[in-house]
Amino acid sequence: SATDTAIVVNTAGSYTVTVMDRSGRIGTSVPVEVVYKASPIPRLNVASPVTLCKGDSLTLTATKFFPAYQWSTGQSSSSIMVTQPGTYFATVTDDIGCTWITDTVLVSVSDPRVVVAANGPLTFCEGEEVALDAGSGFQAYRWSDNQQGQRIIVRNSGSYTVRVSDANGCSAISDTVRVLVRPRPVAIISPSGNAVLCPGDSLILDAGPGYAAYRWSTGGASRYLVVNQPGTYGLSVTNGSGCESLPDSVSVTMLTPPSLNQPDTV
Repeated sequence: SATDTAIVVNTAGSYTVTVMDRSGRIGTSVPVEVVYKASPIPRLNVASPVTLCKGDSLTLTATKFFPAYQWSTGQSSSSIMVTQPGTYFATVTDDIGCTWITDTVLVSVSDPRVVVAANGPLTFCEGEEVALDAGSGFQAYRWSDNQQGQRIIVRNSGSYTVRVSDANGCSAISDTVRVLVRPRPVAIISPSGNAVLCPGDSLILDAGPGYAAYRWSTGGASRYLVVNQPGTYGLSVTNGSGCESLPDSVSVTMLTPPSLNQPDTV
């Protein structure tokens, strides 16, 4: 029992107060029933932690309805939409005025970025190649030509991109890498195949017009090559794009002059 004019109670029960006035008269109040309402700690609808992909959203709400909400963001609606990283919780008020704090949800945002690196020039001659590398740290890679893996070898002209996915399932697409493969010229020596040279004569080998550079196996660097000896002569030509052909060759043979010696006669 208490003898103060006011008391604080934290236990359910029936409470009365008995008073006595100066003349000794006693009176007892009407009982006041105090009811303790146990309420479970309110929980949010998702478990912590949560990772969102950039551009996605998450709706947070308490698993049980309450008359009033005050979120850590300052909002007072029953649910909120989350798009940014942070720590989120709500203070809720039940129907008898009791306040509770929900569990906390830690939200992070995954924003993968992919940059394609080339190990050489993106413009090259036919028969050459370049490697494109999307970098490490991703769970999956898919290139625009349907190749998979961090690194691909490119031998054909085209526009190449790669889509990557990280461990959270968030994806990103690279910028476009444009590859240009320039054709090689074809070297053709005229006359072609096998040529015959008479003793004392010379032969003009012609590489044809329109090339930026000529390279003969003899060291010659012009369109024409004059030969007066037997042998195999090779040629490579370079076009205006700087691409060099595969070599062509011609075999030159020297005719053996006929013998003028006549057998003795009797």
